[in-house]
Amino acid sequence: MADITLVRDGKTVERTVKLGEMEAEGETAQAPSRKTLGIAVQELTPEIAQELGVQNDTGVVVSSVEPGSPADDAGIRRGDVIQEVDRKPVKDVKDFSQKIDQAKSRDHILMLVQRGQNSLFAAVTPK
Repeated sequence: MADITLVRDGKTVERTVKLGEMEAEGETAQAPSRKTLGIAVQELTPEIAQELGVQNDTGVVVSSVEPGSPADDAGIRRGDVIQEVDRKPVKDVKDFSQKIDQAKSRDHILMLVQRGQNSLFAAVTPK
């Protein structure tokens, strides 16, 4: 357990949180995405979305990022939710793998990533 201080809507709030590691749940995809990008992803369940503080439950969650990989270089982190690949929505792990297969011949793969309440685009250069 750890005590933390948050600022929400200009007000300071004290909370006690339980620390731990996120357990891998559901199906994961490591190939081809891991070979070309250096990441592994898993299904985004409503429970995982709640743990990550993500409002919607579409996309896939990054379960690991290989140090020094193209995804690591692009700033993608464990716990990020990938919602789009090349401006096309990602439904699940299978859909993500298909979109990566289609895009890997390009110089860059554009991903819409949600990290908590923030969204960002990451351009990943496959190896």
